[in-house]
Amino acid sequence: MIIAQHKCSATKTFVDQHPILGGDAIVYRTRQNGEIYQFRTWIPAEKKYYRKTLKTRDLDTALERGKQLFYDIQLQLRTGRKLFGLKVGELVEEFLKYQEQRVATGLITHGRYLTIKTQLTKHLYEFLGDRSPKVGSNRQINEIDKSKFYNFAQHRRLTSAGVKDVTIRNEQTTLNALFKWGYRNGYIHFETVDFEEIRIRNADRRDTFTFEEWRLIYDYLEQDWINRDDGDDINILKKLIRDFCIIKVNTFMRFGELRQLKWENIRIFTQDEFPDETFVEIQIPKEIAKNRKSRTVMARGGQHFTRLKQASNFTGNKDFIFTDRRTGKIISKKKFYTLWDEILNGAGISREGRKLSFYSLRHFGITARLYAGVSMEDLSRLAGTSYAFIENHYSHVDGKRLMKQIMKDFTLDKDGFVHRP
Repeated sequence: MIIAQHKCSATKTFVDQHPILGGDAIVYRTRQNGEIYQFRTWIPAEKKYYRKTLKTRDLDTALERGKQLFYDIQLQLRTGRKLFGLKVGELVEEFLKYQEQRVATGLITHGRYLTIKTQLTKHLYEFLGDRSPKVGSNRQINEIDKSKFYNFAQHRRLTSAGVKDVTIRNEQTTLNALFKWGYRNGYIHFETVDFEEIRIRNADRRDTFTFEEWRLIYDYLEQDWINRDDGDDINILKKLIRDFCIIKVNTFMRFGELRQLKWENIRIFTQDEFPDETFVEIQIPKEIAKNRKSRTVMARGGQHFTRLKQASNFTGNKDFIFTDRRTGKIISKKKFYTLWDEILNGAGISREGRKLSFYSLRHFGITARLYAGVSMEDLSRLAGTSYAFIENHYSHVDGKRLMKQIMKDFTLDKDGFVHRP
């Protein structure tokens, strides 16, 4: 064979050479590595020799390991993998295919997939390409200096004004997940890289509303927002989003969870002890939950779902609650956020220094319940998050301590409004 004919004579570098499998590969030792046997074989498609240490001084063991390694290499080549010259973009493409499979089997949400995709195709590519995604995606994996990644956090701070450390830390986690997956599947030769350690000492408080601001929003939604001159389609849409906002505060559900809710997921009921109240029980299936865990939410405000059903043309069990009145499809995020801007402007809410979104309603609902004395443990179950998360992000609201003082001065009604004696 070619290797046996041309590479088996003793040289200054290679000694004690043993062709295997008809000369397709060679087990050998080098003067530099002494008694440890090595392996090499020619990869025609990439026009390079593949070399690897066999980590043994015993010839028989080395020959067996060499044969097995050759078979493993052939298997990789038959499945279309490259041993050399794999580009970063090719690795990311394969990893994203794997993540798409995880979406299909319910292991991660589509939203999480999109986040991973952005972290890799934007931030990783820009980092490796010195701000050029195209250059970064075409970098060869075997040319990457692993030590470069220690500067990833600083690169993100310099290129993205205002980026938070927790965001950078999450991106670093995704990058190492990429490398571990690539290593496990034989695409790359390293498993992890070292990043700057980021410690989140004080979790950011969530951008939310004051009780007075929620009063302004609530009054605007109920009294001024819906204009008879707007026409039926826009008015129906506004009614749906009005109740979406109020329900979000009452249940502190996540945007995606509430938006994907179906009529089969809710039960409206009353209780004799509270004759003036209407309640709702919401079964959130794991398929739409962010943490992929189903949970049950009990809340006041069942009348808002009754009002929604009266305004909708699609009220079957399998129908989504927040739908376009003509098509039955879920209302688009674009429509939600276009009208969100209208709500904040109409209610006179300032955004200065704050990033206010629909998620701010969830945060307000959680904050209001903490002030009202709901325990962090109960709240974490209702909100579908961990006790530690509630404690870290809402530690400025110590319910047990504050309520002893605060409840002397005011109480909260079902809509989170303040009533002073």
